[in-house]
Amino acid sequence: MADDSAEFTRDLSREEFQGMLMGRLRLIKVDRFHQEHITLIGIITDLYANVRNLQRQKPGPREMKALDEVLDRLKGYATFHFQAEEDFMAQHKFPGLDAHIQAHRRFVEALLKVEDRMRKESVTHVLDLMHMTVGWLFDHINQVDMQYSRFVEGEYVKLPDLPQPVAASRETTGKTAPSRKLENFADMLCDVGVERLNSDHRRLVNRMARFATTMTNLTRHKPSPQDWREIDQLLTFLNDFMREHFTLEEQMFTQHGYPQLAQHKREHEVLRNRVTDLTRRLSREREVLGVMDLHQLLFEWFITHIQKSDAAYRDFFQKKGLG
Repeated sequence: MADDSAEFTRDLSREEFQGMLMGRLRLIKVDRFHQEHITLIGIITDLYANVRNLQRQKPGPREMKALDEVLDRLKGYATFHFQAEEDFMAQHKFPGLDAHIQAHRRFVEALLKVEDRMRKESVTHVLDLMHMTVGWLFDHINQVDMQYSRFVEGEYVKLPDLPQPVAASRETTGKTAPSRKLENFADMLCDVGVERLNSDHRRLVNRMARFATTMTNLTRHKPSPQDWREIDQLLTFLNDFMREHFTLEEQMFTQHGYPQLAQHKREHEVLRNRVTDLTRRLSREREVLGVMDLHQLLFEWFITHIQKSDAAYRDFFQKKGLG
């Protein structure tokens, strides 16, 4: 069992693992739900501790009882928290309510399927549960839940459908349904008014779609050598893309006197630093949490930079007669 999970869990203490998850949790501007998300991190951390115990020894009655208790807490959390969120969204007439309810149902379905496999097939399916819950933190809480957080603040950006949790997406053949999370970004990509820049953005989004396949693989098993090659190639592409595309944008801004040049350059610098840090980190340590951070970075790059900051210069360049 240790071989199956070593790349995912690494040899971290309980406190280190919890600290990593807390450091990645985004703030939902509804305090009650943010506190409940912190509660979920506590449950995931306890699950992590159980996985570490199962790696060290053959599971006995005590280990199985501890695992059952974590499962019961997770199911209780899903029942209570999901209903509270759905009531809140209905009360505030949140437009993404139906999709949110479906995501909640898929998670519960996946949770029950993993539990069934653990009992009928092998306790090693606890690793599926580990991947699924950490994935939920990154995919749903940090991205989908941010929708209703922004909505109650008067800002709402509709997102594409997210992939189903691992247990719900497996077909009888053992294959995984393709991720729709980054793949659908091509359909949402805004027109920034300059075809050369639009073309660059399309290249970036196409690479995001390729990366979505790798992320789907990582919800099912530890990274393969091919997965790591894809990740290394993506990081190389991102560093080259930033050097070429950001330079072109900034030259055009300077040439035509774009008033938001300084702010845009600051955003570029933040993206450069984050990609550089991740490149160094993943070259040193082949760890999945770093890949999830890369996934989060690409998501934020698309939603907050391309779809907002880049879209903002469209009218300016059109008035300059560029296209």
